[in-house]
Amino acid sequence: MWCKYSVIIILIVSMIIGGCVDQGSNESQEPQEPIQPKKPVLKTEPIDLSSTTAEKMDFANHYSLNPLEISLNAPQYDLPLQTNQISNYEPFSREIQLSDDALSLLEKNGFVVIDNPFDRTEEDIVQPYKMLADDEIPIFVTTDSLLHLYHI
Repeated sequence: MWCKYSVIIILIVSMIIGGCVDQGSNESQEPQEPIQPKKPVLKTEPIDLSSTTAEKMDFANHYSLNPLEISLNAPQYDLPLQTNQISNYEPFSREIQLSDDALSLLEKNGFVVIDNPFDRTEEDIVQPYKMLADDEIPIFVTTDSLLHLYHI
């Protein structure tokens, strides 16, 4: 009985010690090329609403979406931003002055929301976009502003 336990203990100790021994690598230590991250792809599935039957959804009968596969190639950037790394910051800042707080938020978050710089009392959401277009200032239209326009 004692012999049986001795053999088991010797096998366990051998396995533990054998696992700790550095066995080295047979592969040559050639420098490897850096692995390029795979570019993300946006894929959509086809949608066909032509057979949809619902009250007040006549338009849906004429809607279909073909499948899309788009490689996302926009360059990435790290936060916080440096204003000298923002491609159109100088022309923009000549037209619209940002306060120190707004500039700090732009650098920290990559975007900033500001009051209408042309007329703070203006309540028409379309007017600032017209003024920006007239002054040839790049416009970024967000989905929430479009949603607001369509619900007014």
